[in-house]
Amino acid sequence: MTYKRFTRSMIVYSLAIFLVNVILWNTLTIKVFEQEKVTGHGDLARLGYFKVAPAITQQREKSSYTHIEFADYIRGGNFNQQIDVLTIGDSIFNGVGGSYFQDILASDYKYNVLNVGTMPDYNALEMVAVLLNSGYLDRISPKVIIVESIERECIKRYGERVDFSSSKYQVSKEQVDQYFTQESIVKPNTSSIFDERMYEANRKYLTSMFNMLTNKGNLTYMVKYTKLTKPLFSNPGQETLLLYYYEDERNIKNVDKQKVQNVNDNLNTISEMVGNKKIQFSFLLAVDKYDLYSKFIANKAVTDNPLFPYMRELEKNYIFIDTKNILDQEVTKGEKDIYWLDDTHWTWKGQEKVANQLVKRFNF
Repeated sequence: MTYKRFTRSMIVYSLAIFLVNVILWNTLTIKVFEQEKVTGHGDLARLGYFKVAPAITQQREKSSYTHIEFADYIRGGNFNQQIDVLTIGDSIFNGVGGSYFQDILASDYKYNVLNVGTMPDYNALEMVAVLLNSGYLDRISPKVIIVESIERECIKRYGERVDFSSSKYQVSKEQVDQYFTQESIVKPNTSSIFDERMYEANRKYLTSMFNMLTNKGNLTYMVKYTKLTKPLFSNPGQETLLLYYYEDERNIKNVDKQKVQNVNDNLNTISEMVGNKKIQFSFLLAVDKYDLYSKFIANKAVTDNPLFPYMRELEKNYIFIDTKNILDQEVTKGEKDIYWLDDTHWTWKGQEKVANQLVKRFNF
């Protein structure tokens, strides 16, 4: 073969590979990313490069009664507004999954709800100490504080005893203001017919399809799947499919009684600190998707997560919201779509069930 013929063959081959990737990207792979933008949920489908049939359950209709974000509260300067509920948590409390848990408290119960994010190097529990020492807690003066954590991260976040009198938590109001009022950088949407993610995404999409067809148990490293013994999702053709995040299983080994005792001690300490301000304190432990549905998995290879049973045994001076107990009752009855099939977050159905039980515990 002459050099020219070889060069021509390589050009044709490269062009063919490119065109195949463009077609695959624009007809199949890109839909994995677009679906999340449309529905507001789908992080597992995105991370697993897997096309999930649309759920029959739709997002809850938005209400005119919504919560307040801390940055808007600071910028607005309306500090005379009575705040009933102050919330701090992870993505469960920050609208990921398509809707805000706080908006149910605002719309259904007419509470004024303020949602505070976390600053770098501070988790949600530590942010309570920051707000207390900065003087913001006196200014906000909520009736109740709710700290939330997803189950798989609870031990990592709160499993070591914390000295909340440490200088780390002596943060000024000005530092808090500076962080929460800084302008965020919005990344441009790079999705196009020649997207830079195309080759890698196509490879992962094809790998995910192969893994599903050959019953590998993993779509990708981060997303696992299994079959349930009863239909608990409304997605046509996928009613018994369970997608879940790999750390739901992996982090079970981190749970031991001493670490859970440390979690509880930290919560009791914070509760006592804010209790001196006549503020109720509540901890909402959000059950992992795998843990919630695990009793409907035939021949499961992983032991049950002992975190909730351990937590139930301990003496508390705070309000403990046992979401596993609340939501287990619903899935046992056969309620579909407590979690989104394609996501690591509750649907509005799950949010409503938890919110309805939560407000019963408020003492105001």
